[in-house]
Amino acid sequence: MAMSPLLCRAADRVLPSFTEADLQEQAAVISSSAPYSLRITVS
Repeated sequence: MAMSPLLCRAADRVLPSFTEADLQEQAAVISSSAPYSLRITVS
């Protein structure tokens, strides 16, 4: 499943604001197979 162009642009804009620790934490949660939620704010 391909990401929509709008979602791709949003990800490109926000990614630089994540720290290495943020990304490691997200990767750990995702790979744990535990349920998690993702909040996205569009302005």
